[in-house]
Amino acid sequence: MAQDKYFHEAHFCSLSSQGNVYGMTKVKSQVDRSFKILVSSGKAGQITCIGFQRDETTSSLKPISIELEAGDLSIPDGAELLSLDTFQLDDILLLGFCFTKEDTIDNNTIQWLNASNIISTQLEPGADFTVAGLMQGLSSVELDFNCLFLKHRLIKQNGMTVHLCLMSGDDSKVHLFTLEREDFGNTIKCCEVSCEIFFPEFKELESCVICLDFLEIGDKRISAIGCDNGSVLVFVVDLKSLHILESWKTRHDHPIIVVKLFSNMISPDSKAALEICHLLASSVTTTSVVYRNILQNGFTNVKSLYNSNSHDLVMCACVADIDWDGEPAIILGTNGHCLLAYKWYCEDKTTLTIQTSDSPGQDAEEEEDDLWLPMEEYRLTYIRTFSHPLMGLEYVDMTGDGVCELVILCSDGVRILQHNLEKAKNEVMERLKKFKTVKDDDNK
Repeated sequence: MAQDKYFHEAHFCSLSSQGNVYGMTKVKSQVDRSFKILVSSGKAGQITCIGFQRDETTSSLKPISIELEAGDLSIPDGAELLSLDTFQLDDILLLGFCFTKEDTIDNNTIQWLNASNIISTQLEPGADFTVAGLMQGLSSVELDFNCLFLKHRLIKQNGMTVHLCLMSGDDSKVHLFTLEREDFGNTIKCCEVSCEIFFPEFKELESCVICLDFLEIGDKRISAIGCDNGSVLVFVVDLKSLHILESWKTRHDHPIIVVKLFSNMISPDSKAALEICHLLASSVTTTSVVYRNILQNGFTNVKSLYNSNSHDLVMCACVADIDWDGEPAIILGTNGHCLLAYKWYCEDKTTLTIQTSDSPGQDAEEEEDDLWLPMEEYRLTYIRTFSHPLMGLEYVDMTGDGVCELVILCSDGVRILQHNLEKAKNEVMERLKKFKTVKDDDNK
């Protein structure tokens, strides 16, 4: 079997039941620089923490997973987990999750938001999970709408940081909750406030919000919204006055499943590089597209990701530098079991066929000529197939060695793909040589 171009599978963790596209989140370790992954198992009512632990004797890494049972999280029997997110509130790590359970009395579906105050060390591999620790400061809020997903944001107002939880509902609204500590203790207070106070872009929505993404550039917030009716909305909001500066809107024929904002470079060297912002949008059945330099062009400069709809619908996406060239790759996960990666190519020279005719009535002659014209497009550079549909993607450092892993949530479990470490070592050595050469030249 030929070696994979980028990754090999380092670990697989099966789940007790299938999750969904909103059921995976990441947590940064308080001990080292690695990340842990939290995944919900929908109908089983479980949350699994997945990470790597270093053996103190051999210094080797081994994968480890810890299951939080429904009873430990005060989830009633028969409830189904819908969405999951984590919030860092000062020195406390909050686990927010939403579940539904059919009420046997009146057959109404009841939604809850539980913010569990979890001591950060409890998410470290090998730590002791206790029910008492998990239930410390547990906060529950009954909802009168069906929740789709959770997101968290930090907003600075009057010199203070406000911790916010955003929830998309089936009532075509984005609901906003503030998270506060009571009396500087471990009890968390969760209160709903008007979204217009902090997010004026959510004031008038035409349809349910299926996906949402943010990108902050200086004192501006870029908000991208994908809706059930196929609408894609982009807003530029001033973070000081919280007023909308600019907005754009376009409409697709089908619901928008993924929106993702990203810049030209993974680690931009200047503010100007970051301000060139692009938007990925994926809808049901149609080809995924990228709106290039959306702050300048709006939705006019659109590039297609060819054949992205050839493997069923796109369920998830992330943007990462998987070949270490400093430029982003768009990674898509599909319901047709495929992982796709696209890179941006811009070539100056292209050969065009030009038809010429010297006189009326004379047959046109074809001539080939080299013209210096820009040829810009996204090209499929990588494809890998799996045995089950892909529902979530994260590109984070799971092992703490400085090299990110690609975490894939599939319908049967979580797969962790790792880069070739020999290639990573060679890349580091090559960059160190270039750095030394530049430094020696500067000292001359």
